[in-house]
Amino acid sequence: MLVLCVAPIAVMAAEKGPRGGHLVDTPKHHLELVVDGQVLRLHVADLKDRAVDVKGASARATVISGGGKGLVELKPAGEGTLEGKGAFGRTPTMKVDVVLILPGEPAPIAAKFTPLAAKGGGHDHKGHKH
Repeated sequence: MLVLCVAPIAVMAAEKGPRGGHLVDTPKHHLELVVDGQVLRLHVADLKDRAVDVKGASARATVISGGGKGLVELKPAGEGTLEGKGAFGRTPTMKVDVVLILPGEPAPIAAKFTPLAAKGGGHDHKGHKH
């Protein structure tokens, strides 16, 4: 039997992040998911909004949109960013469940996003405490 330990899932209202995607806070990270055409970009920052080294990281995104469901693998694509391309419908109600594996973290990080429903913007996390 395979047992997988996953960090608690971070879920919050669809808050718009600095790049226009859905921003989710976890106990140790700020995650922002941006949808650009058929590309998903996951931006990973620490609690002081500094990009996290994603060398050796990976993520898997399950996209539920327009009655369909698909899987997108995300790979490192620059400082603090993982990226992957998939075939999915872009709808305001699309949901994306991400499991992120960062080297040095004891467990995968899971987060739920509604990237096209994000409201507000540019929330200032300076002094933000978890």
